[in-house]
Amino acid sequence: MNKTPLARALELVPQRTSLSTPSGARTEVDGNAIVIHAPDGTLLVRYDADTGALVLSARTSVAISAKSGSISLDSETLEINAKNARIAVGEWNLDAERIVERTFDAFRTVEGIAETNARRMRTIVERTLEFCSRRTTVTSKEDTRIDGKRVLLG
Repeated sequence: MNKTPLARALELVPQRTSLSTPSGARTEVDGNAIVIHAPDGTLLVRYDADTGALVLSARTSVAISAKSGSISLDSETLEINAKNARIAVGEWNLDAERIVERTFDAFRTVEGIAETNARRMRTIVERTLEFCSRRTTVTSKEDTRIDGKRVLLG
């Protein structure tokens, strides 16, 4: 096969497996993976071509920005482990087959209306349940039952 002079010259150039900056940050090939390290050697990015896995890590923060359009996370499992998390959005839409929440305390403040539409609703409270409002309306199409050792009105 007749090779061009450029192709022959490139065969003579050694294949680089790493690049580094004057500060010591470097990228290198590790088998079928491409890795990027910070100047102190901390792993920042690792892409494994065999598995398709991508790892991003940082000592301080990771920022993902899209000035227009959207950011999409598409995965079978999404796991977030953080000491603190804050999400600020204009509108939050969540479609889920099931939601399970476990927390020590939960506080919600709603400026407008808080509405729940459900086929069936159960609230189980171990000790005290309080409803405080200016007006309260309980409406049932069928029976309304209040069952307690004592029922105090007024």
